Amino acid sequence: MLNQDLHIHTTYSATDSVIVPEQTIELVAAVRHARVVGISDHFENLVSGAFKRYAEEVQSAGLKLGV
Repeated sequence: MLNQDLHIHTTYSATDSVIVPEQTIELVAAVRHARVVGISDHFENLVSGAFKRYAEEVQSAGLKLGV
């Protein structure tokens, strides 16, 4: 197990060409491949009300939200 992985993107980083549809916040939370996990989605994809939905999904997955 990795100690930390602080640069994970989810489907909220839609402009990142390496993201696959399965790469959801829920999956990242469930896999737990590292002791410390940092989702670092692209903020420009979280405009127009998407940040509120994003924050709710992060917190629903049992993760902490920070900006």
